[in-house]
Amino acid sequence: MRKCFFDIQWDACNDLARTLFMKTSGIDREGSKFERMKKDAAHIRQMLKNRITPRGQYICFDKDEITLSGKKLWAGKQEFACKAFEQLRESSIKGLYIYACSAGDYTLPDEDVLSQVYADIWGTAFTDAIRMLIKKEFESKAKISDSFGPGFFGMPTREVEKIKSLLDFKQLGIEVRDSAIMVPLKSCAGLYFIVNDDYKPINSQCAFCYGTETSCKFCHALTNGDDDDIIK
Repeated sequence: MRKCFFDIQWDACNDLARTLFMKTSGIDREGSKFERMKKDAAHIRQMLKNRITPRGQYICFDKDEITLSGKKLWAGKQEFACKAFEQLRESSIKGLYIYACSAGDYTLPDEDVLSQVYADIWGTAFTDAIRMLIKKEFESKAKISDSFGPGFFGMPTREVEKIKSLLDFKQLGIEVRDSAIMVPLKSCAGLYFIVNDDYKPINSQCAFCYGTETSCKFCHALTNGDDDDIIK
């Protein structure tokens, strides 16, 4: 078990966030209207300059330090539950990364609505950029699984408390509220399994499923397999 802070390269993070912002906001087009919008977005980015604090931390477990059985995962004396874990083959698992990251506070309550929207998009862009850089670092070390985490693949949002117990959220500047919401809101946490070459990805339909855990056994996606079958 090894706990590490990410060395987030500012230039790489900033460039990636800018690209993501332009794509998400839809202002990466030609014309005087969009040039004006780009200037407004750049102004908000400058206002947020001192709030952009990309931070990340992870803990790595070797295979003999974790146990996967059905929908349960045990790591670092914590038990995680996720229905999608049942789709994993234990023989494909070689280890585990658990991570958390934050991009900082992007709220501008005293500004107009459009400025607040731009600030929110900037925050999401930086959060996604950090998460993508984290994934890239993991991939440079080993082959990894799909990304699991609270709120995804049916994992309860309260599992974030267990991730908090394994990492130093205080150093990351993250607080977990009673509702299991992380503050700043532009924060995320999750896990990747370290896998071997015979790893089979999770059914993509499961990632943003709105069903309950008890409905999984009736799910067409799981009983019939491929997404193509569902579309037909």
